Amino acid sequence: MHQRLYAIACGYPDGNDAGRLGSDPIHKLLCERDPVSGAALASQSTLSRFENALGRAELYRMGVALAESVIERHRMRPGAQGSADHSIWTRPTIRSMAPSS
Repeated sequence: MHQRLYAIACGYPDGNDAGRLGSDPIHKLLCERDPVSGAALASQSTLSRFENALGRAELYRMGVALAESVIERHRMRPGAQGSADHSIWTRPTIRSMAPSS
């Protein structure tokens, strides 16, 4: 997973670059492998199997977990005001704030 995230962050959004990046010393170092003697990173086919292994239910649960994590971190942030009850979801929409004609 780290390999894929670092590749995207470095401007390689497609998994087809995994073959070339698998032996790249910087990517190996980012993935906590020895940049010179460490084993190569995952191949494109391995990354594709990894990305396609999850189903709709797993992806939904991951999305919910991510949202809950972000909300919890926001609550713990110094100076954070309010709670999830006063989040952007309860604010008036832009349409309702538009001047009436």
